[in-house]
Amino acid sequence: MKILPQETLSVKCIGENILALLKDDEGFSLSLLSAQGEVIDEMGKISDLKSDRGRILLVDGSRILLGIENKLLSFHGGKFDVISVAHHPFNYFWHATELNGKIYVQEYGESPTDILGVTDKVNSLATNLQIDQTSRHFHAIAGDKKSGTLFATLGDGNAVRVAVSSDDGESWSPLYKGSWQFVPILPLDNRILFGFDSGISRGGGVGVLDMKNRKWNFILLRWAQYGYDGLCQFADLKRFQSTYVGSLGVPKAFVLSKDLCTWHLIHLECYNGHFDHSMTIEIGTRAAALCTGSRTYVFTAEELQEIAQSDSNVCLSVTRGYESRMIGMGSQLLRHARKYRIYKQSWARV
Repeated sequence: MKILPQETLSVKCIGENILALLKDDEGFSLSLLSAQGEVIDEMGKISDLKSDRGRILLVDGSRILLGIENKLLSFHGGKFDVISVAHHPFNYFWHATELNGKIYVQEYGESPTDILGVTDKVNSLATNLQIDQTSRHFHAIAGDKKSGTLFATLGDGNAVRVAVSSDDGESWSPLYKGSWQFVPILPLDNRILFGFDSGISRGGGVGVLDMKNRKWNFILLRWAQYGYDGLCQFADLKRFQSTYVGSLGVPKAFVLSKDLCTWHLIHLECYNGHFDHSMTIEIGTRAAALCTGSRTYVFTAEELQEIAQSDSNVCLSVTRGYESRMIGMGSQLLRHARKYRIYKQSWARV
């Protein structure tokens, strides 16, 4: 394992190298680094933004999309351009995906939040309120290249947890209304994985959607180390060779699994009670870069395989979760009862 010497807000793997968003007293800069942290190319600087919040969203050929403060920026030809601004000053752009030759960016924060289509110009395709009036914001967006479908997760405590679009984001429909709430989305060959961001299942979990049969399976987990009994919520989820690599926003940790049921601890940053949105995973040719929003750990595939073979570092294990499932069922019954009561009151006024 190596730790990059620079203070890295966000990274993207470019083959065996690492594109890093760096922050210092003079502002932000983009640099291409080797896996050892050596500077290969200082690509550009931006000094008129002073926030501590920044993220590399997507690399599209020679263009790089970034979210800094509440702004969406494009970096091309050594120049930064602001191409969109979030609805509110403290909102920001959290995820981006590419599908069918088009780019989509997701806003996070206070309602309304947008899904944007980015081409030569930026268009608003949908807000969270257009999909679910009870939602607060979007959580993530991802494209499934096999089915040509866009998936978006929403929160918090609302009805529609997952929405889908099969027409390049022009229209959206609910895919999952249920107890469990998600953030990360990981499309695979025949299934889609969703990392839990749930206050009901305190130990976290993974939702598995069988694309062929359109059936759901929910793997409920519990924390198995150090006596911690707080929330476990996924911030990111990736596949690296035969291993699933996940980051938790709370507690701040990186974990891995072979089967989604038993998870091994890669690195524990801290038991922080607040969800950290900057915990991200990037997969390169030979290594995975795990970024906390201030430092980046680089693990080779061999190092991760060694961690996965140990029984002493198991941190999350599968549980039947009877209590969580009962609470989840109860929350759904309350939601339906509330909806029926509102409908009955509306009908009575007619």
